[in-house]
Amino acid sequence: MYLDSHSVNLCKVYRCGFSIPVGLPDAINSLQLDAAQPSMIFPPVAAMRAGSGRWVLFRSSVKWVLGKPWRRSLYRVLCKDEHMARLVRARPIVLRPLLRAYLDRRTPLWTRQIQFAEDLSFAGERLPCATKAALAADGWITIAKLADGFSVSFGVNDICPEEGIWALCIRDALDRRVFQLTFGLLPGHRIMVGSVQGGRQEADFEPAAAIRAVTKLCHGIRPQMLLAEILTGISRVWACRSVEFVPPRYQARSRWHRASRGIQFDYRAYFQECGMTRQENTVWRLPGHLPRKRLDEVESRKRSMYRKRFAFLDAILNECVAELAK
Repeated sequence: MYLDSHSVNLCKVYRCGFSIPVGLPDAINSLQLDAAQPSMIFPPVAAMRAGSGRWVLFRSSVKWVLGKPWRRSLYRVLCKDEHMARLVRARPIVLRPLLRAYLDRRTPLWTRQIQFAEDLSFAGERLPCATKAALAADGWITIAKLADGFSVSFGVNDICPEEGIWALCIRDALDRRVFQLTFGLLPGHRIMVGSVQGGRQEADFEPAAAIRAVTKLCHGIRPQMLLAEILTGISRVWACRSVEFVPPRYQARSRWHRASRGIQFDYRAYFQECGMTRQENTVWRLPGHLPRKRLDEVESRKRSMYRKRFAFLDAILNECVAELAK
């Protein structure tokens, strides 16, 4: 790998643990990627890590410089797709995975650069131009309406893009997140899910109550299962080969060591309920169609409920797919 003199000096300072000279992060931000990659395409590192301290900015700047040789493909993608370029400039946080982690914490720096470029390229090819323009302007779009103000949205994961830059979300009438599934699009036409989480507790918002309300409106279908069904439908329309889930231990921002600020989610039970199988690289693979009970296996007094449930689910799937397919 070729590194210029600026990169070599930065590596020496970073590895030896020297203190950060005043103004050094700003000097790093001003570096051009090269003559063919003008800074106007990529926002400054400080914008990607807004609110971070000087030491974090310095470390992120070093990683940004070190990732330069593998970022050319991302540059070409953004030059080719003006909507994706506009989205990146409007929401610099989307590029934060290049500086930290992306989906799986085991993925090295150079691989993340390649995966990220493939992600934006694949999404740019599959999404309609009107949808990409809306995402660049607003960050998300409504793809299905449930009832009582609840809806399903698709958009940019602006909370933690390390867990996937795309998000399927169930929102209430005030656009608060009730449940969210985040994912990325990896090489080989694979969808990788980085997290499935309930909404965050707020003073005037009780996620558990909202989840119960959504489950009742969806004829007993819980939000996490509804999002998984929608994702499998999207994968079929986008001709993806597989939908995989990162194990909780290797998620980009594993929550095992943190106190919960929202709804605790049991991934193990979720994987089993969805009929997933564990692969050799420890990821969990979602089947092409989630298991459904056959009506002849259901008690006669409950068959009407299951018919309504399956009819509702098919209608929501068709509505979501129609919004995200060219």
